[in-house]
Amino acid sequence: MNIKLVTTLIYLIANQVLAQSSTFLSQEKINVLSIIVQNNYFFSNNNYIPYIPGDAIQYSAYATFQARYDRAHSIVSTEYWKLKNLDLINRQNLEYLNKYRVSRIEWVDNNIKSADLSKQEVLNNFVNNLCEIYKRPEIKSEISLLKSCYDEMNRIKRNDPDNFIYSKRYRAIVSVLNKLENIPLSSINSLSWEGEELMNSNGFADNGNVDLRNYKNESRNTDKLLTGYKRKTETSIELVKIEVKESITIVHLIHTAPSAYEKGGWVSIRPDTFIKENSTGKKLKLIKAEGIPTAPNKFEYSAEGQKLSFRLYFPNVDFLNNSIDLIECENDNGCFNFYGIGHKEIISQF
Repeated sequence: MNIKLVTTLIYLIANQVLAQSSTFLSQEKINVLSIIVQNNYFFSNNNYIPYIPGDAIQYSAYATFQARYDRAHSIVSTEYWKLKNLDLINRQNLEYLNKYRVSRIEWVDNNIKSADLSKQEVLNNFVNNLCEIYKRPEIKSEISLLKSCYDEMNRIKRNDPDNFIYSKRYRAIVSVLNKLENIPLSSINSLSWEGEELMNSNGFADNGNVDLRNYKNESRNTDKLLTGYKRKTETSIELVKIEVKESITIVHLIHTAPSAYEKGGWVSIRPDTFIKENSTGKKLKLIKAEGIPTAPNKFEYSAEGQKLSFRLYFPNVDFLNNSIDLIECENDNGCFNFYGIGHKEIISQF
């Protein structure tokens, strides 16, 4: 066979493989997503929460010592295997993880046999050694992103098992995970499949080279707006400001844990929240929420008066001669609704 023809065929095959790898998730990435979900790496209020065993053990004066030891051993064993099985996609995170894992697993192996796990300070030492890695912001950001991608991919797969891999949502998930592999650590928290899909639908180049951080901060001509409103339905929520960008509207809010509930109760936002343009009646659905869980998930407060700042992302709104309503639920029953929102002052450009 002609050498030139062979070279051409190899080039075409290589390009086809590369195209497929950027269109569909590799088995390696699917395995990483599965590990993250199966091992349940859980964060609350930005802090990692180690495994907590159930209270199946019936405590008694005789059994207390053994029960404490068994409970502690269960925690250490679970966190040991969670660290040992953990896998990541970002290359810098993965390099750090591998070095950290070798040293911490070796430390546990060398100390576990002589440790009195019935003592709380000994248990704390083991947990800190195994779980310290989850304090790193870039590790937390990647784990949160992987869980979000897995959950959404499973949802669209259940809805359309035969065709989900051809959907825009699936392509957005693939694209954001491909970017994750080589993106700088400081930019991991800027990634989301929601933002990726929005970028693609608004004509951004889907070439894997767009930094979502630039998209969120968009252009230097973006107006930062303070907002006023006619009325709201809940006293515990406050509207801080609205940022109107070229392709997106970001609503900044703060919720204060009320005194009516023990330790302030809990808070979440409904995923079907929307904003309505009052001049047209057009409803714009929530794209994503940052800083607050979407129902049925909840953020549980630790004390009344505690504050939670969060952001809601919607498509672009035209505020010229217009006002909007922010609606979590239309019956007003315990929901975060604001009516007659309209900007009152442009502070600055950035």
